Amino acid sequence: MRSRAGAEHLKVVTRSFDAAYFNDLANDPQIRPFIGSPESGPLDLTALVENPQNICLTAEAGGWMLFKLMPGAYELHTLFRPTGRGKKFFMAAREALRLVFTHTDALEILTKCPEDNPGARMAAILAGFRERFRRENVWDGNVAISYQALTIDDWFVRDPECWAMGDRVGREIDSARLAAGWEMPPPRDDASNYALGAALLMLLGAQPDKAVGFYNRWAVFAGRETIVALSAAMLDIQGAIAENVNGHLRLLPRT
Repeated sequence: MRSRAGAEHLKVVTRSFDAAYFNDLANDPQIRPFIGSPESGPLDLTALVENPQNICLTAEAGGWMLFKLMPGAYELHTLFRPTGRGKKFFMAAREALRLVFTHTDALEILTKCPEDNPGARMAAILAGFRERFRRENVWDGNVAISYQALTIDDWFVRDPECWAMGDRVGREIDSARLAAGWEMPPPRDDASNYALGAALLMLLGAQPDKAVGFYNRWAVFAGRETIVALSAAMLDIQGAIAENVNGHLRLLPRT
């Protein structure tokens, strides 16, 4: 068996260290009132954007900044002009979340939604964030803030690309096992597809150790077979070798 199965290519969202781009966004009159105190004057985000531990993503008419709080945890800030909001925003946001969870060490994304910015809170809810707690009179001393979080476990079961990848590759692996006369695992279901697909996307994102840790934690709980990292680009995964070849997935038989 030798086949190729590729994930949906990121078409809109890219990681960037371009401080000028984010400074321009942050100081736009349509965005600046929602970032810190207006009395503090123009913002200079250069040090934050150029810090490789942070994750800054660009998209049409805006972007996201994720500041590393601790290993695996990032605080999200959204900067979009009105022309980049609406349906286009949510399509880009889906790509952004996929990139963050599959191409970095992120396990949890945190964000703060002021009560006087209902659009931000609605966007967080639609993206799958959940309120952890709420504090009164925090923003500007008189506005409540909802503290929201999205974990990797909440994310992967919402991303259809995880399911599509897991279903496509899972079928090929099962066919190979059947042809080789191997004992077959329990039939695949939606949960299996989502988990396998997410792990494979992490392999394509050059995160093999994260893929193994993520998938095996799920697999032990679900009663499925675990997987093993063979190298930085290869996983031994349920009857086949999955290899990352320049961002594309190649499946090889396990002998």
